[in-house]
Amino acid sequence: MNAALAPSSPSSSAPTVIGLLAAGAAFGLGVIAFLIAGFEGHRAGWEMLAIPTGLSMLAGMVAGGAGIFALVRKAYAGGLATLGLAGFGVLLGLVGFALGA
Repeated sequence: MNAALAPSSPSSSAPTVIGLLAAGAAFGLGVIAFLIAGFEGHRAGWEMLAIPTGLSMLAGMVAGGAGIFALVRKAYAGGLATLGLAGFGVLLGLVGFALGA
């Protein structure tokens, strides 16, 4: 097996780690947007929810790219975990934005 393609090389796990960090950020920001909408109700205008929702979507896009790249490299567990966590975070952010705005 080629040493550059070995799954234990440090450079091959870097996109998965970056993707999981971005997915964690997307999830955290989505939870923040959802909680703001839950605590404030309809009093939370779109101005209050736009920043965490937008940042959640941006982090979700970064995590989505890294997750797809991990799936292409056949790192299925890391890729699916990244895509699942980022997708759920973006979903929470969008639902919070829709409920609060």
